[in-house]
Amino acid sequence: MSNGYYDFAQLAWSEVGVLTVKIDTPEDEKYYDMNINQGYRNIGRFYPDHLSILQNSWEYAGGHNGFAYMNQPIGMTYTVEARNVSDSPTQNYGYFTESLQAQVEVVGVDEDNQSLASRFYVGDEGTDVGWSSVTPISDRNAQYVYSTGNFEFYKLTEEDAPYASTPDGPFDVDNSNWGMEVTDSTVDQVNFDFNDNDNSFTVDTLNEKAMAFSDKPNFRYGRMVLDSVSSPIGGPVSVPLRTEYWDGESYVVNEDDSGSQFEASVYCAIDEDTAAANDTDYLTDTDGGTSTDQVEEGTSSIVQAGQEEGERATVRIFLRQGSDGSENFNNPLPEETCEWHKEDSIGQPWLQFNWRNKGDEDPSTVVSFGAYRGNDRIIFRGEDQLTAN
Repeated sequence: MSNGYYDFAQLAWSEVGVLTVKIDTPEDEKYYDMNINQGYRNIGRFYPDHLSILQNSWEYAGGHNGFAYMNQPIGMTYTVEARNVSDSPTQNYGYFTESLQAQVEVVGVDEDNQSLASRFYVGDEGTDVGWSSVTPISDRNAQYVYSTGNFEFYKLTEEDAPYASTPDGPFDVDNSNWGMEVTDSTVDQVNFDFNDNDNSFTVDTLNEKAMAFSDKPNFRYGRMVLDSVSSPIGGPVSVPLRTEYWDGESYVVNEDDSGSQFEASVYCAIDEDTAAANDTDYLTDTDGGTSTDQVEEGTSSIVQAGQEEGERATVRIFLRQGSDGSENFNNPLPEETCEWHKEDSIGQPWLQFNWRNKGDEDPSTVVSFGAYRGNDRIIFRGEDQLTAN
């Protein structure tokens, strides 16, 4: 005891909240034969020393090896934990009122540390558990958990109507950073531990720091391509198909893509010169054209073009990638005269591209029936004794 009070130098409490300290005397001790009332004081509020990202993950579409296309919804999860100075979870934090709990959000920056907030959508079809207050109490009460199935990184928009995009990126571990930041740290100023500079970065537009994810995403500007071909009248002729992405300098085959789908029977055809509807030329595939197929390492060789009525013609045939609605960066019809052979929606508008300066549209092939392309190295060939030497 010193100066009328007790000094407890070794007391420690690993939790958060308000601690009630009670003081009483032994039952046999009295003051002038009267009991001494118990005394107490509320100490605190104690709050977490720092936040820590326990885990995060990106759930790419099946067959997409470690990447997502821009405008493509994917799954994303993260867990943040409130911890004490000993780096252990503070299990009471979930019981704080919301106004006293730190609020966090996903943040992304480009290679110049400029915010990418306008380029992505965290998703509203997820499970935002927030700081949980489960019973019985456990480490889960110290955690902020979020999970969604429709995180999207947007393409750069060039035009709104009709929607047209322009390529940039890719955004990956080499030229972008992703993580979490505290948007409202409350009066307690709870934040991430930025002493670990290797796992933190600055968001210049906000002049604030963020804690980096351990798992960084890879977003690519993609498109599906059909080659244009020449064929004898009637066909069939093979139409090479591939998925590509912009690598920062040019379009390259996306060899990490073995999941993008197509169905050869979902097509529409128009006359290349007049844009009039064409009901006799078609797409099919080597499997009969009635089922959904997918690329293998970014390519496929099963699509074919043919004619029901053999005649010389130059026709543009679109292979559907989008859907019926005009929402979600989707242009449903490349031409007003275009009539889909089947009304099925493929639901991959992120593989549409602004091929003809008419807005992003489904991939198409221009097929010239009744025309061969000669050998570029042969200018003229004559039969023996019919031409002078």
